[in-house]
Amino acid sequence: MKKLLSLMLAVFSLALQPLSAQKTEGTDNFKYHKAVEILDEGGDPAEARKLAVENIKENPKHIDSYLLVAGVDRREGDFASAMRIVDQAMKNNHKKSGFSEAVLLWWKGIIYEEMGDIRKAAETMEAVVKSEHLSTMLENLAQFRYDLKEYDASDAVYREMIKMDETALLPKIGLARNMNGRGKYDEALALLDECAKYDKDYYEIYRFMMHA
Repeated sequence: MKKLLSLMLAVFSLALQPLSAQKTEGTDNFKYHKAVEILDEGGDPAEARKLAVENIKENPKHIDSYLLVAGVDRREGDFASAMRIVDQAMKNNHKKSGFSEAVLLWWKGIIYEEMGDIRKAAETMEAVVKSEHLSTMLENLAQFRYDLKEYDASDAVYREMIKMDETALLPKIGLARNMNGRGKYDEALALLDECAKYDKDYYEIYRFMMHA
């Protein structure tokens, strides 16, 4: 399941974009749609990749095709190729593609994370956040800073998320987790008790209570 979700992250990124993102003027992108069909039916990823590459040659402005190729390469662990493909997508991106710079940068950040280069992932995600404030990207950035044990930087991101939505529990629980990381267990428990008043069934609350 994890591999399938990784392979189809292009679909997730489209959720952040207008529906027009999948349509490029002047072509029906038949080979791209065939590639998607192959992946949806559990077919050969190499064949899907080949079709997407052919579509790129015919239509260099079709950003979806680049991301499909990058998704296949990520699944196969060929991160260098995936990164090159995303860089090509960024160079060829255009206003009608429906993809913002932030989404393509987000792809690079996730590839860095899968490579194990959390610092590069964090730096890339910071660039994403500067270009477009999206809660998912902020969550990624906070997580990367936590992984680096940069708790103050992680806290700052979680507080930004709380400013955007004071009712959101995820950033508050993130703050409590960071308190645990510092050894401030009493403060973490107090914050988690507050979170439980909003949603007593939220599993992560009790996970970090147990840690404290």
